Amino acid sequence: MSKDLKISKKYSFHELPLVVQNDYLIQIENEIESDKHNNFFCLLKVSYQKLLEEFDNMFGPNLIDEMECDYVINLADDIVAHGLNYPPICSEGTHRSLAHLYLKRDMLRFELISKES
Repeated sequence: MSKDLKISKKYSFHELPLVVQNDYLIQIENEIESDKHNNFFCLLKVSYQKLLEEFDNMFGPNLIDEMECDYVINLADDIVAHGLNYPPICSEGTHRSLAHLYLKRDMLRFELISKES
């Protein structure tokens, strides 16, 4: 992950790493009202506990199965060996989040914030 990224810093869309911009564009491609030029993002450290709550709400009793699938375990091994290549943005990055849950680690994630923040 780029060492230039700072936790709690506000980023415009064009200041995001290119791969993160692309992930965001894929998420919003069907949203007519989304204007990437007016959006700002903040890099946040999401605690293991918050991730657990989010994904427990999403998957319920299937959470363990989701965390223990081969793809997530391989991704977790890669994160241990090489670190997180880039943080996910908004709701993108489900597998990276599950890998961090599997590892019982906090995770960095870009969140959409209001322009006035």
